[in-house]
Amino acid sequence: MRGTGKISSIFVCLLMVAMVFCVAVNAAADGGTVILHPGYIEGNLIVPGETVDDGTVWAVSIPPGYEGWDYDAVNGEYNVTVEGGYDYRLRPTATINDNTEMPYYHSFTDLRLNTQNTYVGVGDTVNLDLSIDPGYIAPTINVIGGGIQYIVWYANCNYDSTVQWWYRTAKYEYGHDVWDPDLGEYVFHYLDGSTFFPAMPWNSYDANGDGDYLDQGEGDTYLSIYAVIRVNDIAYQLEEQYLNVNAGETTYVNWELDVTPGTISGSVNIIGEPDPYSYWLRGYADIGETHITISDYYYPGNQDYFAEVPAATWNLYPEIIFFDPSIDRDDWLNLRSIPATVEVGPGEEVVQNFNIEPGYITGTIDLWGAYPYLDKAQIDADNIATGQWPQDARTNTQSNDYRLTLYEGDWRVGGVPYMYLYFDYDLTYKHSNYDTSYIRLTDYGKRYSDPIHVTAGQTVTDVDFSFGTAMLTLNYEVEGGGELSRPEIYSLCYEGTLPNQKYYYSRGWGSTEITTLGEATITVPGGNNHVHAYAYVEDGSFAKFGEFYIDVEPGDIIIHDIGAPILDVTHPLGYEHVPGRTVLVEGTATDDSEVASVTVNGVEVELIPTNNPEDPNEVSFCIIVEGLDYGENTITVVATDTYDKTTTVERIVISDLQNSPPVIDSISGPVAPEAVGTLIQMTGYYSDPDLDDTHTSSWDWGDGSDPIPGTAADGVASGTYIYGSPGVYTVTLTITDEAGETATMDYQYVVIYDPTGGFVTGGGWIDSPEGSMPEFPEVSGKANFGFVSKYKKGAELPTGNTQFQFKVGDLNFHSDSYEWLIIAGAKAMFKGMGTVNGEGEFNFMITATDGDLQEEGGPDKFRIRIWTEDAAGNEYVKYDNGADSELGGGSIKIHKGN
Repeated sequence: MRGTGKISSIFVCLLMVAMVFCVAVNAAADGGTVILHPGYIEGNLIVPGETVDDGTVWAVSIPPGYEGWDYDAVNGEYNVTVEGGYDYRLRPTATINDNTEMPYYHSFTDLRLNTQNTYVGVGDTVNLDLSIDPGYIAPTINVIGGGIQYIVWYANCNYDSTVQWWYRTAKYEYGHDVWDPDLGEYVFHYLDGSTFFPAMPWNSYDANGDGDYLDQGEGDTYLSIYAVIRVNDIAYQLEEQYLNVNAGETTYVNWELDVTPGTISGSVNIIGEPDPYSYWLRGYADIGETHITISDYYYPGNQDYFAEVPAATWNLYPEIIFFDPSIDRDDWLNLRSIPATVEVGPGEEVVQNFNIEPGYITGTIDLWGAYPYLDKAQIDADNIATGQWPQDARTNTQSNDYRLTLYEGDWRVGGVPYMYLYFDYDLTYKHSNYDTSYIRLTDYGKRYSDPIHVTAGQTVTDVDFSFGTAMLTLNYEVEGGGELSRPEIYSLCYEGTLPNQKYYYSRGWGSTEITTLGEATITVPGGNNHVHAYAYVEDGSFAKFGEFYIDVEPGDIIIHDIGAPILDVTHPLGYEHVPGRTVLVEGTATDDSEVASVTVNGVEVELIPTNNPEDPNEVSFCIIVEGLDYGENTITVVATDTYDKTTTVERIVISDLQNSPPVIDSISGPVAPEAVGTLIQMTGYYSDPDLDDTHTSSWDWGDGSDPIPGTAADGVASGTYIYGSPGVYTVTLTITDEAGETATMDYQYVVIYDPTGGFVTGGGWIDSPEGSMPEFPEVSGKANFGFVSKYKKGAELPTGNTQFQFKVGDLNFHSDSYEWLIIAGAKAMFKGMGTVNGEGEFNFMITATDGDLQEEGGPDKFRIRIWTEDAAGNEYVKYDNGADSELGGGSIKIHKGN
């Protein structure tokens, strides 16, 4: 049960010195606003002699902190929005498309231009053209034994070793299927291995003459080129060459590669699993300075493979997917740590089969705190034999339970390199086919932990993970009411220290709709989170709105308004247990202007300056919350600045105070039969050893309807009800305290009759004398009864309901059917069949006297006889009070038909 509790004064908090101390906690102000005060940089991307199709401009403030991008600088024009008031370094890339000369393949160049610096004031627009006078590179590769399917050329230039800034030019060329009218079919046109593209002019410089251009500590700078090409479905990486490129000049570079193939074939057999959905055959080899890879894709029903590869020593391994990713989440088995070594000569055919019997690791991901729907979890594992990142194995699951399929060996699971938790907030925006928030965990300690041994065909169970999470919502605005869309948050959080440190990267997105006010929500781990806020602004630029640090406890729900204070609730911790009904709440708040107020569960508290020399606006607060409910309670702290901007932190605290259940002492209700449609009133009296507990009541009226809540206060519970049909009903009262403990009691019986026909009704109790039960002749005491018996119009047999309960004798009789009913003056007699304690077939007969109908009046009387008969007609009495007994309470009434 959740509650908010009562609040005591701050002075009470400060006076409780012997019990608790309220301490002003110093914390630096970290900004925390997510409002953009924009400045603008715009201009052109210029490459003399070339047509710039589009590009990207990235602006980074000096010192680092604020950023802005234009990801789509069309036709060489760009516009970047940034946080005003900073110096910025611009890093542009121009895309030059040169596929017009050779239309059968697509070719374009991404050219990194010169960086430039500029200052941007708030509201200012800076016009700045970004240009380069390029040199050109004309590389050629002569391939023996096959045609080139694609080439990616990379030219890298390191020009500033102090800040590690690089120029990188990439030239992309792809072969293409084109229609051949002579053949009447599509024909693939291979590339000839020659190209020509612009590059940043730069000269390699080996400062110490050791031939190592990458040794930047010695002052080396360099321009290098290499290529990744694909021939016969094999990817090759050409050796890196160093060169000089001057503006306006062309530099030529040449390679030669012999790919005369041999062949590798074989099969992949999985033992103990269904046939794979699909798999790749992966491999790698080094030929001289050239690194080449193979990656062929195979489909269901075909576990045989065949590949042409150049002569070399190959390391091969299959990578298997067991489930159709369009139906289920993928489950991989990657054999990266035990590749098969295969020697392939020119023209030689080599057979290599793989027989794999996997083992398994299973477990559960326990999420606690505050988090939305877990859409998907991804768990990676690596084998001790490789220590290789990325993962050797991976599993994805749409539940909190997972299974990894692994080959035999020693494994590290979870956070090596990654574990991903994907959450579903808002499906209006998708990123990489996932929903709008995720946490990525890297656990460095896993690399030094004891491995988990997996045996072929066996399962290792209960490898579980637990994460305490919180939810953070940021609100966005552009100063002056500018439009924005797709707000984005990412946060970094470190737990512990190396080598056992855990590193969390959290990211979340908001809606793509254009608005003047936006928000985004992110799931974050407990700890100190370094939060970065981004969004698209009206000109299409992507801008960084700001960054700040925030301490988060698992279970927190934090809403941070535009320009609101930074609020740090230092106590209680998330899901902290307290032994009683009070908890100390304290913390600090700070704002760029001034903290106007802090409330705890709606009550304003006193603010005390911390006298922090680094933050004169910082204040502390301290208060004791009283009257906690048993179990979970929500503590809501709201900090407001002078502009009415607020930050809200909701935190859970758990009261562990011992609880005693309530006790129902008695129930009072109608003793005499009541007519159908009459309002029935019941009252229950209860007590509770926990004097300050609150209670609720629930009444079950015994007619098959759902229980109805009543009132409960000061030891008295009440309820009302109107019955729709005649009968004899047992009413049950349930009292529940705030800890969920309950007490119940039955009231027997409430008799309801239909006044429209001639019939008899009765309800109340008699003193049952000794000898009433032949099995237990010494038993005597109070016996309750209730009955209705009448003939419906046109019926040959009477109907009704009879209940008789003698608790001391453990006898509970319930009628099943009536045989006859006789009403004569003040007396009624009826006979029928029923059960005792829910079993058997018993005869019963009742004689009921309505004292009001006697000539001189008198008491109401009641007699019941219950018995069984054998096949010979012998009777065996179960109960008989022996005579017409006067009622100790209640009444009997003979009604005349209307």
